[in-house]
Amino acid sequence: MNTDQKLPAHQPLSVGERHGISLPLELEEGAPPVLMRSAMAIISGLVLMLLVWANIAQIRELSVATGEISPYGSTREVAHLEGGIVDEVLIKPGDNVQAGDAIVQLRVENAGGEYDRIESRRANLLMEAERLAAQIEGRSPEFTTDAGKWSSLATEQLAIFNSSVNQHTAMMATLAAKQSSAQSDIIGARADHKAKNQLVSYAREQLQIQEELIEEGFTSKQAYLEAKAAYAGAQAAAAASKARFEQTKRALESATSELENADATYKNRAAEQRADAIAELAELARPLQSLEDRAQRLTVRAPVSGIVKSVAVDGAGDVVRPGGLVAEITPASNTLFAEVRVNPKDIGHVIIGQETDVSVTAFDPNRYGKIKGRIMHISADTFTNERTRETYYIAYVALDDDSGSSDRLIEMLTPGMQVRAEIITESRSLMQYMLKPVLRPLNRAFSER
Repeated sequence: MNTDQKLPAHQPLSVGERHGISLPLELEEGAPPVLMRSAMAIISGLVLMLLVWANIAQIRELSVATGEISPYGSTREVAHLEGGIVDEVLIKPGDNVQAGDAIVQLRVENAGGEYDRIESRRANLLMEAERLAAQIEGRSPEFTTDAGKWSSLATEQLAIFNSSVNQHTAMMATLAAKQSSAQSDIIGARADHKAKNQLVSYAREQLQIQEELIEEGFTSKQAYLEAKAAYAGAQAAAAASKARFEQTKRALESATSELENADATYKNRAAEQRADAIAELAELARPLQSLEDRAQRLTVRAPVSGIVKSVAVDGAGDVVRPGGLVAEITPASNTLFAEVRVNPKDIGHVIIGQETDVSVTAFDPNRYGKIKGRIMHISADTFTNERTRETYYIAYVALDDDSGSSDRLIEMLTPGMQVRAEIITESRSLMQYMLKPVLRPLNRAFSER
């Protein structure tokens, strides 16, 4: 073989051949596998979804407060105005009471005796007024004011009525007899006067005849004088009978007036006595009402329906001071609220209207769920726990009856149940939460005084 044989002359490279030499070695080895491209696409999608989710997902800032279920308002304290000695305690803590139920009975002491005395006087005055009204109207009295309870008073008033009526009847009978006698006398006097007037007429006629006869001379002067004397005597007798008639008339008028005056005096006296009795009844009304109220207050009653929270007396013999506490009642209400204690450090983030999740410690929230609510009132000042000396604000959470699964839980709520309230003070996205450490220095860096 001839080694001296010359190689063929070098040919210049085309543009495509020069570009092919400059490609990276990896591309010369072939395109990336399909599996790698798919993985990269999936990872990119997941990162994008994560970013979208971080902007959408919300993180809630909560202020946790504890408290109890209660009606809106404070516990009602039951006190007694005058105080007294306990006779019987009718309730115990935890009892469910209705408004008006007796809870404590106080012993009847001086108040009861004074009330009975004035009530007895009042009953007697009422019967006296009825008796006097019956005397005035001429009927029998009708004692309807607890006649059974005050039977002795009714018997006494009936005896007084019968005595008064009998005396009046006897007096009226005497005066009526006197009037009747006067009427008989006037009848006789009238008849006598009429007869005497008739005799005067006869005597005058005889005198006229004698006057005519004596003028003609047919009679004697003696006969004439006798006729004249008879006429004068008849006139005198008629005048006397008239006087007697007038006297009997006056006697009848006097008897009639006396009879009428006696009846009027009887009725007027009864009316005056009745007016005095009614006036005294009016004076007794106020102290009697006061004592009646006091006697009724001996039975201490529940002012509202609810659950007995505490009883300040133990039993019979305990003394209740004037105005002293007897019991505490937590009012029952169709609308219950959660009264929660908010830490002062959180109060700046709690405002009215914020949504709240309330869980009841007596019921497992995983089983019964939570109750949706909303802040409706926040106390203006702090309160202090006397035992722990911790200060807190009170917030009232209105419970939502339309909170879905918690409807059954709301129906089981009773005042006094302990609750845990999660007050949603703020809500922000996960992205804002994650970028907060970064954005805070940047905000400071891009600000100046």
